[in-house]
Amino acid sequence: MNNQGGTNTKATISMVLGIVSLLFDITFIVGIIAIVLGFIAKDEIKYSGEEGNGFATAGIVTGIVGIVGHIFFWLVMLVFGISFFSIFNFIF
Repeated sequence: MNNQGGTNTKATISMVLGIVSLLFDITFIVGIIAIVLGFIAKDEIKYSGEEGNGFATAGIVTGIVGIVGHIFFWLVMLVFGISFFSIFNFIF
């Protein structure tokens, strides 16, 4: 994907997947792919002179935030679920 002077395609895909990982609770795979593609794109940009370093960084950051957000969400759901069923069993 050498566009010599254009924007690196992997950087763009990384950013889009990172945003998707923030917005939708699909799987952790989307965030992981965004992070991996972001690092690959940064390496390619360093040697090819293409643009898109900011896109790659955005993909890495949003991928990480998406994964951490999903982990936090599921931990909260687990805690509230356990609390709910504990109260439910206590009442009945």
